Amino acid sequence: MRVNHSQTISVLVALLVQSCVPYSLDHFKQIKAHTLRSNVKEWKMKGKPAAYGYTNSAEKCWLLNTTIPSPTAGGSPIAVVMTLESSVFQERGRLYAADSGEVFWKDDDKVELIKARK
Repeated sequence: MRVNHSQTISVLVALLVQSCVPYSLDHFKQIKAHTLRSNVKEWKMKGKPAAYGYTNSAEKCWLLNTTIPSPTAGGSPIAVVMTLESSVFQERGRLYAADSGEVFWKDDDKVELIKARK
């Protein structure tokens, strides 16, 4: 069996590139959704103070008393209590959390539930 060196190099380069590609937006949504769930839990443990939030060079999180459209057609609007903006999202959307701890991604096109990973 002859080994074609250019094919071998191509496969190695493909594997190297695949290992260096950063996480997708979906991965970052999961990571930041976990952060937002933790923030809602902390806010509740502190007795739901009227002033809660933080900002740093990468993200902003604050209380927000509003509603967003339901992710299901015909569903009723969802009351949200907190939101998180991240530089990772680059103005593509934002995460919202309900008092129950459910986290939703909302962009210009849709609203989707970000399920917690077990």
